This record gives sequence, structure tokens and C-alpha cells, in this order.
Amino acid sequence: LSHLVPYPPRGFGVLQRSHHLVREVARYHDLYLLAFVQNKLLASTFPTVQEGLDESQRVLSEFCRHVEFVPIPSEQHRLGVPWLALSSLLRPDPSTINWLKSRQMADALKRLTGQVRFDLVHFDTISLAPYLPIVDTKATVMDHHSIESHMLLRRAEKEPGLLKKIYYWQEGMRLQRYESRAC
Repeated sequence: LSHLVPYPPRGFGVLQRSHHLVREVARYHDLYLLAFVQNKLLASTFPTVQEGLDESQRVLSEFCRHVEFVPIPSEQHRLGVPWLALSSLLRPDPSTINWLKSRQMADALKRLTGQVRFDLVHFDTISLAPYLPIVDTKATVMDHHSIESHMLLRRAEKEPGLLKKIYYWQEGMRLQRYESRAC
């Protein structure tokens, strides 16, 4: 499971890391990829999001047995991201975790785990931890290119605006507790 479409392997370090991880694992194993579509990331690389999805599907299908992309719910509406940030203040989990909660992803993962006997399920970020119960009988690995709670707490320290400083601090603290529980 990936929090982004792992293609193309240029520009952002996370894209390079994710793409080459997927490509290398696929050299030795049958790889099934479920990835969230981050519209802004694709739009920064391709003329349109759809062109990015089409090219990514074509390239990743060359070495992955199955490739499936899922939209991020909060990106489907113009005010989705601000609403997610605000509403997460009233939910048990921080915004970073609520960001990728998706019925469509859960259904896709249930369908695949019902069809394929996986040796290992790789979670590419802490934000995918809500899907761990779906694969609870499988071997799992979770990693990320950074510790998200530390990044948020550092951002809170450097933020000049008081409201943003408070928001990032509480998000970082909540995420730090979540990381401790999930990992």
C-alpha cells in the first residue's frame, strides 16, 4: 500500500524512494500495488492528473502484477482538505491519519486479500495504519522516509503564526501517540 503513485522516479525524494522500492521488490516477487492518488503531486509532474495516471499505470504494470489507484477522499472536494484539518480536531485520530481513511481503499484491500495469499503486506507510511486490521493475519512491514510527528513538532516550533503553531503542535503530539501505538 502506498500513499502516492510511485512514479515517476524524479523530482521528489519520496517518489524516487517509493518507485525504486516497488521496482526492486517486483524483480523478485509478485507485487500487487494499491496506491493513493495525490492530485497535486501528479499535476506538478504531468500536464494533467489523468495523463499522469495513464502513464503511471502503463509503466508500473510492466513490473507489477496488479496496479490500482484510489482517490484520496479529501481531495475530491474543493474544501475537503481544510474540512479534514478542522474536523480532525474533534476526532480521536490526527489529521495525518484521517487523511487516507477511505472506504474505497478498504474495499480494494479486502478484495485483494480475499483473492491472493500474500506473504507480506508493506505499508508505505504511518497514514496507512488504519488498514492494518484488514490484513491482521498477514506479515506486515510499515516504514516511511521520515518520522511525521517530529516533522510536525519542528514545524510548530518554527511557525510564526500562533494558530498554526498550536495546530501543528497538537497534531504532532497526537500523531506521536498514534505512532507509538501503531508501531
